[in-house]
Amino acid sequence: MNNMVKYMPKELGYEMCQKSCEKKHSSSFSALNSKSKCLKVKNVIKARNSLRKEIKNVLTKNNRISNFQVKQVVFDFTRDVSKDYSLQVHDLQADGLKSDSLLKNEEEDELGLDIKTLFTCKCGWFLYNPSTLPCGHTTCKSCADKFMTCVVCGFSLTISSNISCFLEHILSVWFKKNYNCSKLKKQAIELYKNKEYLLALEKISSTKLEKDHQALYIKSKINTKLGHHEEALLDADMTCKLNNSLGKYYYRKGICFSNLKEMDNAIDAFQTCLEVDPLNDKLSNKVSVAIENLLCASNSDNLNILQCYGVVNSKFSDCQSLFSLNKNNTQQKENEKTFNKTSSESVFSFSKNEVKKNLQKNKIKFFNGVPHHLIKEEDFECKICYDIFLKPVTTPCGHVFCKNCLTQTMDHNPCCPICRLSLVEYQSSSMTETFIIEQILEEFFKESYEEKQNQRKERMERLSRVGIDEDVEVPLFICAIAFPYVPYRLHIFEPKYRLMIRECLESKSKKFGMCIPNNNGEISDVGTICEIMNYKVFPDGRFMIETVATQRFLILNKQFINSMYYGRVTYFKDDLADVDSAMLTVISRSVYEKLLNYFSSLKPEEQQVILNTIGPHPEYSSDFELSQHGIPWVWWGLAMVPVNQTAKLLLLRSTSVIERILSLQRFLKFLSKVSLQNPHNQ
Repeated sequence: MNNMVKYMPKELGYEMCQKSCEKKHSSSFSALNSKSKCLKVKNVIKARNSLRKEIKNVLTKNNRISNFQVKQVVFDFTRDVSKDYSLQVHDLQADGLKSDSLLKNEEEDELGLDIKTLFTCKCGWFLYNPSTLPCGHTTCKSCADKFMTCVVCGFSLTISSNISCFLEHILSVWFKKNYNCSKLKKQAIELYKNKEYLLALEKISSTKLEKDHQALYIKSKINTKLGHHEEALLDADMTCKLNNSLGKYYYRKGICFSNLKEMDNAIDAFQTCLEVDPLNDKLSNKVSVAIENLLCASNSDNLNILQCYGVVNSKFSDCQSLFSLNKNNTQQKENEKTFNKTSSESVFSFSKNEVKKNLQKNKIKFFNGVPHHLIKEEDFECKICYDIFLKPVTTPCGHVFCKNCLTQTMDHNPCCPICRLSLVEYQSSSMTETFIIEQILEEFFKESYEEKQNQRKERMERLSRVGIDEDVEVPLFICAIAFPYVPYRLHIFEPKYRLMIRECLESKSKKFGMCIPNNNGEISDVGTICEIMNYKVFPDGRFMIETVATQRFLILNKQFINSMYYGRVTYFKDDLADVDSAMLTVISRSVYEKLLNYFSSLKPEEQQVILNTIGPHPEYSSDFELSQHGIPWVWWGLAMVPVNQTAKLLLLRSTSVIERILSLQRFLKFLSKVSLQNPHNQ
């Protein structure tokens, strides 16, 4: 065991990223293809000696090395490696290689890269205890609770996250092996944090994890805590061989060498760490501290260090490295070759043929790494509409529904339809779609999902033509008479009309029809299109909307769907053919003045009610041909005067401008007469 540890190979070579490593600054260096997966050998060898050489130069010059000098050496080396990386990527791109091209691992996996990425948390682990956050991203619960922010977008959390029971079920069934491995690793980490190292080692030593680089990394840390430095080094070395794209793995290997006082190999491992991840400032700082501790291991006595580097004459002046001072160099080299050969074969070739054989055998049974018999569309059906999810959202209790279905359900009762948990607070949120479920639907149920999307899209396209196309059914809000150009403020609280307003807003038309009920319990056959100009949504789902009436329509036929009326309509306008503009100008000026006088005669509180309901009176206009929908101030006057709704409905249906003006004149004359007869009511 000791010999194997001592004669670890120095020159491991340096292969660039085999996987996509999502780091803060290294996206442009994340992947290269097999055409250029490593630097040239001579450049690698040259770089391999540079960090040790720089330390030796400082020692030769000053007979000692300070902490500041160590930091400076590490900084300079990292800067040079970063420049080399930039040139390397530039050369590859010049050769026409895509920046996102990926190297395949020597050890193939039954899961494709896209699928692995989909079900992998930002911490790099397969999702365990998946928690869907309010922003729509899904992470491990431990990651969300640790940072109290979304590790994907930075969304701040105010309370601890909850496990998505829906995703937990899917992942544990579809990817049982991966999910159980993550479970074991998470449990081992918790035991490690609680300093229960023996239990943690027992948990992480499962045969399921023997080729898991993440598990071996954890195991190495646990063995270090237990003082098993040789075993820790073996685990760290295997970790680097299984995945050579993460700098922290080489840092762990360097720490293991440091614990064994193997200074030369420790510095080599730290150097590889910087080569793999040169833009990680945090890791560079940790390397600096580790080297400082390594050089100060002998109670700050730099003599031993100088001797080992050959700076001071001593019996160790002929030593070739700090890795070993064993006298039997010949036997060491033989052991090193043997270990190098067997370890590399076992790591990089141990299962290639096996995996390929299994993949070929199971080709028909798997789809994207998931057994076909486990992929069931009914698992992704909304429990409200019993159709495949559309815009899936995850409730705080972990259940998943279509966004529109859940919103419509909460209009009646703000509770989870499955577990009855109160969703009052969730109702007031934006209810962001769950991205991972959307991606699952697109990947595994593409045909059904696209069909559902197209159905929704077609409906929104039809609603977007309300007020334009007479072939489109108009959603009808049964409330009051609306006159063109007059603003109306409406409080929408009934569930069916909440849905209507949401669809109007989603379709971008922002238009709906408004009618008045008649005496027979039906609705009038004439109405007006109202356009939403502004709106406010209350936490409980109610709307306060500001609308302006525009076009008038006649209902040709209507149908009752989901407790709401929809009408096939025809739009109509005023008939301006026989309008005598000169005569109407004289009459209209007189009527407008009477209208203002009547309004002024009202009590202040009555005036305020009118202003709050239909706004201030429009400016005077006598251009009767300006619009085929009438003159704004005339409609405003008809909306203001307190006369029978039947009379108003007749005037809404009328296409004669003069008839409306003369009718308004008669109403004002009658109201003025009533006011004079009852002066005490003023």
